[in-house]
Amino acid sequence: MTRDRGLTHARKYLGDLESAVAARIEQQGRVRLLEAGCGYGMAMLELVRRFGDAVEVCGFNYSPIDGDEQRMRSEALARGIFSAEELERTQLPRIVFCDASRPLPFADASFDFVYSQASLYLYDDKAAFLEECNRVLAPGGQARISPSLHFDEKDAPEKYQGYWEIWDQGREVELGEYLRRVPGIDLVWPAGAERPDLAYLDLRRQNHLDLGLRLVASVDLNFVWHEWGGVRSIYSTQVAFTPRYKRELARPRP
Repeated sequence: MTRDRGLTHARKYLGDLESAVAARIEQQGRVRLLEAGCGYGMAMLELVRRFGDAVEVCGFNYSPIDGDEQRMRSEALARGIFSAEELERTQLPRIVFCDASRPLPFADASFDFVYSQASLYLYDDKAAFLEECNRVLAPGGQARISPSLHFDEKDAPEKYQGYWEIWDQGREVELGEYLRRVPGIDLVWPAGAERPDLAYLDLRRQNHLDLGLRLVASVDLNFVWHEWGGVRSIYSTQVAFTPRYKRELARPRP
């Protein structure tokens, strides 16, 4: 299940995350990490297990149903990541709860590294989340975010395949094509060109990040049919825009 994904899963979708963290520790000492959609906290626990006090780890979920600190502790014991004695003397990750489509409950420059393995497809406003990642990153910080290109709802009709829909000048553009225009973000394929679905967004902290997208609508596929999952986010590059009928209504009447 996705809530118990650890570093093995992360390696598949985010490349060698452990080596990236190790390099950052060597560069700056202690590293502050944030996992978006951390589930039961398996990857966070494994990072603490490997790097100890060199990392300060925090994660967030939408609700305790997805995983809380009590569940994280019980899973750490059940899976043998930590013993009961080790749990008592180890600074374990912290889990908070929030809606990732809204401003994150963290101060500016709170983290050196942000990562997300399998949660972006559930967010209503994916672009806003990426901009928030940039805000909470410290100078020199980095984020690796799976854009959930591999989670297409296979049972849904073709018009609901994919969780990003971007329109520019009346033409639909692919996520990768659009991101090539955005400084500081690259689309990386750790498994190579033969597996384009296993991509991650590599975001390097900018002084200001604006993807230039306006959220038109978000369609939660689970509301359309209970067997489907994920949210299709529809964007337009017409950021400053008022629909024609609303402009007509705003005109003073004679």
